[in-house]
Parts: sequence; structure tokens; C-alpha cells
Amino acid sequence: MATSSCEDASNDSVNIYPTGFILLKPVVHHYPWGVTGETSLVYRLYSQFMDANSASSTPPTLEDRYAELWLGTHTRGPSTVVSPQGDEPLSAHLKRLQSLSPRDGKESEYLGFLLKVLAIDKPLSIQLHPDAAISSQLLIAGHASITDNREKAEVCIALTQFEALYSLKWLKEIVSEAQQVPEFGEFLKASGCGDILAITDFSDSKECYRQTIRIVQCILGSENSGDELLAQLTSRLEHAADVGSSLSACEELLLRLHQSFPNDSGIWFGLIMNYVRIEPGNALFVPPNTIHSYISGTCVECMASSDNVIRGGLTRKHTDHKAVLQCLNRTFNTHSVSFIDPVPVDKEQFIVLYEVPHISCNFSVARICVPPGERVEYVPKSQSKCAIAIVIASNPSVEFSAVPISPRTTSPTAADERYGTLLAPKLGTALLIYPGTSIRVYNGHNASICGDSTVPETFMLPDVSAWFVMFIAYSKGCT
Repeated sequence: MATSSCEDASNDSVNIYPTGFILLKPVVHHYPWGVTGETSLVYRLYSQFMDANSASSTPPTLEDRYAELWLGTHTRGPSTVVSPQGDEPLSAHLKRLQSLSPRDGKESEYLGFLLKVLAIDKPLSIQLHPDAAISSQLLIAGHASITDNREKAEVCIALTQFEALYSLKWLKEIVSEAQQVPEFGEFLKASGCGDILAITDFSDSKECYRQTIRIVQCILGSENSGDELLAQLTSRLEHAADVGSSLSACEELLLRLHQSFPNDSGIWFGLIMNYVRIEPGNALFVPPNTIHSYISGTCVECMASSDNVIRGGLTRKHTDHKAVLQCLNRTFNTHSVSFIDPVPVDKEQFIVLYEVPHISCNFSVARICVPPGERVEYVPKSQSKCAIAIVIASNPSVEFSAVPISPRTTSPTAADERYGTLLAPKLGTALLIYPGTSIRVYNGHNASICGDSTVPETFMLPDVSAWFVMFIAYSKGCT
């Protein structure tokens, strides 16, 4: 049996958490970039809550785009606690626990993180999430897309192959793109940045970044001036595709951006940002003030509980060019992509952690992946805060249980082994896991029935899978 524990575990509030966990109902958001109907993992995860006979639920509609599933206390999509005693908002539940806690209210009614599942069919906008200082300034100024003064870091964990635009390329690469894509070179000349094309010395990284920001300014200010050159570029690429000519990866991307947002000036960003592909199980970290756009794929995303966003293109929503530049100028751009390597917790590697040593990242994510016939035990690192979990693969032979941790040890107590048990958790089962809890999973599935015993190459698994897969998000540390 695979096991994991944490030295900072405590048990001073076990008595007020009689089951170790409680069920949650998430919130779903529909956006034009989402995946349609039952092909969306978001739809499949949420389908158990879409009871056509329930007055409190919306009947299933396959025409809608199921883009995001949210688990947390954010006001734009607060989760609901589901219990026999009656449903209640998650924030109200946490506030009630706070009043019962012997630890003087450390269990806040506000979760500092937000756990999401995203199903992406079309590119999201070119966007940034401002740091706390800029968020505060914009909030005071009444900015339309800033709702709090918090900074928003993101961890994106790919469930399928995932595509994104991330951060700005090195100036040398951008100049090379301008030489290979003539319309882009002409655009820079027409926008007053033609002198950048003559640069041959790229040794001064700060000066190069300053010149890169000039190019960003050209793109942001090009809604009208660059239309003709952009139309020439997209027309050339469309013709090449029609006659069967091979396109580079960058040219294919530009064409896809054009198909989703015809003649949007944000298409130029496809030439100056890093195009990345993330394989299932791997992850990407997006710090505050980092320009990015998710292109396609399905992912689990954990972030600070904020919905602040500044958009710069590829959108029909409000864009704020001044704020984009303010964010980009805030921190010198490293140009590198911040990939996260999942760290195995147990020798069998059934449990991995996604952790980022960055001051803005106050949360961690664990993935539990249990093959047929195996047992796994895991103690979330932070034992003074609630964790949130969601099941993205399961079968009727799975048993999930929560066991209290002894006050003097990180091991579960011998007594009351069935402290809280959930038999056959379904796809999409979401849980609030209380502090002082060890998680146990037994997967009793007989893989020989369906021959599904190999490690998943994608986490887009059937509704009934031989594997059990769960993601758990929790606050860092024990405060």
C-alpha cells in the first residue's frame, strides 16, 4: 500500500469534523471557448448534478459549451455543501466551523485558492493577472475586470495534450520571425518599430526587453493600422492550406487564431509569444503579470481565489492596453516557460505533488492515481486547513475513506477505521476534506474485465475507468 504523511499534522479539531469530509456541488461556467456538451469533461463531471426533475438544477443541454467547473468560495461561483441536514453555501459552512473550532478561528470562511477544471476548444484571450499592488490600484480606480486586491497565480495541470501561448519570446527570436514572415516585418516598419529589425547585438537583456515592449505597444495600438497587413498574412496562409502546402507550427497557430478571431490584432501575439505543448500529467505555472493564452485542451487549474484579469487581444470583451503594459513593465521578463515537474510522494508514484516555490503561490495540488487492486493512503501537507478534492476517474469498486490522525503522530488512529467512507465515488464527485484527516483509497476493480491496467496516457478516461484519479488542492503550510 502506498502511503504518505506530513510532519505538521495535528488533531486539535477532529471532534468537530465527524466524517472527515463532506460532499460539494461545484459551479459551471459557459463561455464561447468551451467544449460542447458531453464531449466536455466539465459536462461529464457536472452531469450528476443536472437532474431534470430537480427544481434547483438546470436540465442537461448538449448545445451549451461547458468551459469551467469551479470549486471554492469565490463570489462568482461559490460551491455548495451537500448534506442530509440540508445544503448550504461553502463559505457559510466554513464560517460555522470557524465558530466551533478550538483554534480561535484559524478555519476561515474564505478559501485562499480556487480549484477549476477547464475544457478548451477555442483560444482564450491574450491576458495577464496583475500582482497585488497593481490590482489594488486598479480596484481603487474602478477597473471593470478587477474585483479584489489579490494577486492571482495559476498552476495548470494538463489532462490531455494542452496548448498555450506563454510569456514573450527573446527579441532575437522575434526578429527572426519578422524575417521569416514578411507581413510581420512590414507591420513593424509601418508601426515605427522597423529599427528593431536591424539589431544584431542581443547581449543586453534589459535593453532587448525594452525593445520587445515597444513591439507589444505596436501590436496593442494596431487595431486599424495593421489591418491590411494582417489580412494579407491570413489570406496567404489560408491559400497555402487550401492548396495543401505545408505550414510551420507557427503558421498553423496563426491560422487557428484567425479562424477563431478573424483579423483580430491579437493574432500578432502568436509571433512574439512562446508556443508550448504540455503532455498529460505535466504542468505549467503562470505567475502574476505573465502574459498568456490557453489555446486548447483540458486541464485542472488551481489558483489564488481571484478573478482579476487584464485582456490585450483575441477577445470581444474590453481590452486595456495601458494595464497590459503596466503589468509587463512591473517585472523583467525572463522569457522562459515555468514548467512544473510533478514530484512523486510514494515509491510506487501513485501520488505526485505539484508545488511551486514562488511567493505568490500559496497553494499546492496533489494527484492520487490508483490502479486496480491497489490501496493508497495520503495525508495532505496542510493539516490546519480544509482541502478540496475532485474525482476525474473512478469505478463502482472504489472505496474512499477518511481516517482521523492521532494528536501525537502523523499516522491514522487505530480505532474507528471507518471514520468516514464513500463507496463507489462517481466521476465528478467533489469533496471538502477537513483538517486532521488521512485519506485512504482502495481500488477493487478487476482490470482483466476490460483489459485496462496500463498507466493512463491521458486523463480523459471513460466514465467507468479501471483507474481511480483524484486531484486535491490545499493551502501551503499550516497557517
